[in-house]
Amino acid sequence: MIKIREQKTKTRELESTLIYLLLQLILIGSLSSCRNSSSPSTHFEETEGILTIKNPSDPLHPSLALLFKEELSIGVVEGDENYMLGWHILLNIDNQGNFYIGDVERAQINKYDPQGNFLFTIGRRGQGPGEFQVISKIGFDEKENLYVFDVKSQKISLFNPAGELIKEIKIFQFLEELTLNPHGYYLARKVDNIKLEASKKWDYTYGFFDQNFNFLHEILRLPQEVTPATTPYHLMADTLSKIAFQPQVSYDFDQEGNLYFGYPQTYEIKKYSPQGELIQIIQRRYQPQKVTNRDKKYFQQIQTARMSNKFPPNQASKIFKLVKFPQFKPAYESFKVMDNGWLFVIVSSGPSEEKIIDLFDKEGIYIGQFKSKIPTEGLMFKGAKAYAVATIDGYKFVKRYQYSRLKR
Repeated sequence: MIKIREQKTKTRELESTLIYLLLQLILIGSLSSCRNSSSPSTHFEETEGILTIKNPSDPLHPSLALLFKEELSIGVVEGDENYMLGWHILLNIDNQGNFYIGDVERAQINKYDPQGNFLFTIGRRGQGPGEFQVISKIGFDEKENLYVFDVKSQKISLFNPAGELIKEIKIFQFLEELTLNPHGYYLARKVDNIKLEASKKWDYTYGFFDQNFNFLHEILRLPQEVTPATTPYHLMADTLSKIAFQPQVSYDFDQEGNLYFGYPQTYEIKKYSPQGELIQIIQRRYQPQKVTNRDKKYFQQIQTARMSNKFPPNQASKIFKLVKFPQFKPAYESFKVMDNGWLFVIVSSGPSEEKIIDLFDKEGIYIGQFKSKIPTEGLMFKGAKAYAVATIDGYKFVKRYQYSRLKR
């Protein structure tokens, strides 16, 4: 009897131990579940056919980064004029990897092969066929012909790959920032609701246009106002105040012709179909960053160099005393669509050469953030390469980069 009691006692103790361990496992699992449910995650909401992706402040893969390595440079400080690049240049790359570098000051476009060798020049300054006044955009149509938009002449010039003029299209209204997508639709900015009173008021309207430049869809309307300046210093200060850490429109097309469009008052990028229908909204939670004194000094340094031909350096300080800076920076600066459909978002840049970059995958999910020194002027991705315009000691160079994924 004593042995039986001892055996039952041990059995009860073992059962109690097992029950205790089971309860501990349930409790641990419950706490883990609570942590997972309360941790930030990406949420998807669909309303009237428009999918909104709401991303948290932290990326899905914190260790994900892109590593860029320069493999080619075009440009010289002195020597052959065909390789001396102006201060204001435009860049595009065709499907064969040829470079098209537009020089706004010279009103011409130079073509280089994939090895960076100069081939020929397209256009010159003038008002005749194949001539330009102010080049503002270079790109390619669906047949790989080069199109050149002249904002002053309000015309589009079309050239074949050999640089021969095919035709010119006259635009009988004033459009800016005109870009052709692969389906023959145009994205452009027009001026609406002009009012000339004590101050000038108008609206900048971004939208889609058909092949005959009929307005189809409005994307964004930005009210503008200018009060007459009392002095040239006030006029320049007002101009600088409009770009000093203010949100600037950014957009790019993917390989299917979908438009990604953003105005970074908030961290939001909208995706439109090639016909201009809104289909997706990508958002990310973020903490607004203050504009520091160091940021202001860097802005002054850059802008002083750009307006050196208008104002002597000793007068520039008078202008910057009148510039009005905002309290916070925009949610991001600009973005580009990569070959694989990822979004490459330049969050911020400043006195250091490093920029903060956000990465979103093709589905709009926030997957990575890292720092990079790659130039962002003229940045584009094509053929698994990156291209950009670099400024070194006041001179311009066009660079091509290899890039690869790096897990830190």
